[in-house]
Amino acid sequence: MNRVIIVGQKETAKIALLKSLFEGVTERSDGDDNSGLILSNVPLSTRYYSCNLDFMVDEYANSKEWEDWCEEILSVESLELREAINGIIFVFDFSSKSILQDLTKLSKVYDQIEQDFLLRNKDSIQWEGIKLAVGFSRSPVAQQLLDEVYDASLEKGVELVDLSIASQENAYGEATGIRRVKEILETCSWPDVVKLR
Repeated sequence: MNRVIIVGQKETAKIALLKSLFEGVTERSDGDDNSGLILSNVPLSTRYYSCNLDFMVDEYANSKEWEDWCEEILSVESLELREAINGIIFVFDFSSKSILQDLTKLSKVYDQIEQDFLLRNKDSIQWEGIKLAVGFSRSPVAQQLLDEVYDASLEKGVELVDLSIASQENAYGEATGIRRVKEILETCSWPDVVKLR
């Protein structure tokens, strides 16, 4: 199975993100309580393969709940879950006062997933799952904070996609925004695919 956790603070557009990536994904909205929601068999296809993805949606209300969430997923009891997922998409608001600390906690989760993977797969050099932070902004954010968040993400090996940018392409012709999120999903090494070529 191809499984991805999508997690973020309540009302951080997790469902809107999935709706913009996949047609007919759900009737739910970000105003609903979506913690624990599982969206099964969401189709993804490229010219080379097709597959189904399962998205496990989780959310938290504040920094303490985020810390608890990270501790829970890092626990021994969550080893089976960590082994079963192919990525975590962290959705956040750039104006969050705790975003830099939240990214640090997230990187510890990614590090543990990678360590677990390398223990099971001695011939591999890294986990090839999705390490993605998707940011947006409800209000103007200082450029200095944006730069700090970008730098922190890069330092922690987490790809950051800014949905606040209107353009779907940067000056180098590379995908940005929602188009980049779709590209990341399409280029992931999913374990369960049907090859088309």
